[in-house]
Amino acid sequence: MQLIKLIHKWASVLVGIQLLIWLLSGFYFNIMDVNKIHGDQYQNKIPSVARSLAAYQPKLKDPQAILENIRANSGSVPLPTQSIKFISLQEKPYYLLTHHKGLRRHFVSDYTLVDAYTGQPKMIDAELATYIANRSYNGPGELLSATKLTPPIDDMVREKNQVWQINFGDNVNTSVYVDARTGELISHSDDDKRLADFFFMLHFMDYNGVGGFNSWHIILFAFITLWLCLSGFIWTIQLAFGGNYRIRFLAKKYPVSVKNPLNQSLAKLNISSHKNLMESLNAHDILIPSTCGGGGTCGQCKVKLNPTLSCNSAERALLTQDEIDAGHRLACQHNSSEVKEVELLAHNAKKQKLILTHSKFLSPYIKELRFKRNSEKPLNFKAGAYIQFNIPAAKGSAVPPTLPSEFQPLWEPIVKLNYKHPAISRCYSLANYDTQTNELVFLIKMQPAPKADLSPGFGSNYICNMQPGESIEAIGPFEKFHVKDSQHDVTKTMVMIGAGSGMAPLKSIILEQLEKLKCQQNMHFYFGARHKIDLIHRELFEKLSSEHQNFYFTPVLSKPESDWHGETGYVQQIIEHSFLTLGNLNQLEFYLCGPRKMMLDTIVMLKNQGVKDSEILCDDFSN
Repeated sequence: MQLIKLIHKWASVLVGIQLLIWLLSGFYFNIMDVNKIHGDQYQNKIPSVARSLAAYQPKLKDPQAILENIRANSGSVPLPTQSIKFISLQEKPYYLLTHHKGLRRHFVSDYTLVDAYTGQPKMIDAELATYIANRSYNGPGELLSATKLTPPIDDMVREKNQVWQINFGDNVNTSVYVDARTGELISHSDDDKRLADFFFMLHFMDYNGVGGFNSWHIILFAFITLWLCLSGFIWTIQLAFGGNYRIRFLAKKYPVSVKNPLNQSLAKLNISSHKNLMESLNAHDILIPSTCGGGGTCGQCKVKLNPTLSCNSAERALLTQDEIDAGHRLACQHNSSEVKEVELLAHNAKKQKLILTHSKFLSPYIKELRFKRNSEKPLNFKAGAYIQFNIPAAKGSAVPPTLPSEFQPLWEPIVKLNYKHPAISRCYSLANYDTQTNELVFLIKMQPAPKADLSPGFGSNYICNMQPGESIEAIGPFEKFHVKDSQHDVTKTMVMIGAGSGMAPLKSIILEQLEKLKCQQNMHFYFGARHKIDLIHRELFEKLSSEHQNFYFTPVLSKPESDWHGETGYVQQIIEHSFLTLGNLNQLEFYLCGPRKMMLDTIVMLKNQGVKDSEILCDDFSN
């Protein structure tokens, strides 16, 4: 089913783009001037070039002699002649011999032009082509150039033969085209015709220039559209059978028993079938982890259900076979009408109120935020954990009300947009370990509005614009990305790879390993940024590197300043170049957090180096 969803997604993108192109080209056809699209507004209607033989007798060479001469000079294989025609060019008589004639004029053909007086072959040169073009042109422009062109030719995409292009300097940049073998006037073209040809090309999907509907592009598009319809139909059926189409006024409440991993009863609830189990349990303060908000893409909301239900496509894609065999299912994929009992898997997430105590810009777009909890009980979690913030509906501004003076110039191009956003939830990784401080520390990147018609990141802007003393509801911590429980082998080497605000979980892991656990393993931290100003916490990691012989910090700049003497490029490139210096391949373990493209490129690079999937851990909130 995941494949069908993927096909549907990309098919809809392609079909949507082409529909927009049809809309645009159709609008043009409605407003264009049909009298200008043929390129002939400065074209004379000249008479036929054919002349009577009698007008040139008796000086003409005998046609039979011409044919014999052509055969004699054609080499070991005589050149066949299908026909011979008498024509006049520049008031001079010529014989036009047809050796091969295509079905249409623009098809590949073979001709020989012979001087009717001398019997010698005649080539259409620039002078003769210009003469023919001038006879057909009645515009105000002066002659600019005469150029012999070989296909492909921009103005005549179907043309397969050589032509002369004679250009005139008028207001529409007229070009006259003359057949380079026969001297025949082919056509005129100008800017109006070129624009019309461009829109015809878009409208008929004639991207390879066949000049009609017989194009593999349009055939492929027809199959893509068919796939869009079929995949949409299959997906609709699957959603219907999965109970995803639920009408509120038809919803019923069903009794559901909730148990902990020890099979002890936690609650007996009457839950509406209108919402999925994850939403319903969260509403009763029984918290289920999720980073996708119930979209069925993160695979975090694992529970056991009674009766055991068959897996749907999302669960087969996100759960391991061992988890499926153990009865694990995703709470976001089922509702109360399907089950009688829900067994929670072990996690210590709590709903809590966080109060902002500190907010500071570390770089132009990344802030360090510190929150205190409204509870005196210690909060235990593994370094790398994340918190889910429940952000209320609110008004916002795309530009922070206060900015450090050194960062203000970088925010000046940002559109000062005021907006409203609905209630949402967003997940952010903790940048400290549990016993480091009584506060919860976060590194959050503000996502500005890229342009006036797009909104900024609702979650990041709301949280980063909070003032000290203000509070927000949060759920967590959730432990998805952390050092392996078996990570006590001092021969292992941990390699941290991060960029931007992806430093947060890596920072907490590094500090926990060095300060709390007194780790003796070798640890490498590669951190990528654009400029020196983006190297957040640089002094901290340089200090750690100097104090701990087993910790190595490598900052990398992709757009370095002239006074930068460190590594340059992308962080994954630096790792690839220094991979052999990290140690034994079988003793390496990689932890990644940062922009999705950086992580994907790094994973591909690591796999190419022979690193196993089990040795690559990622903190990915892009779903």
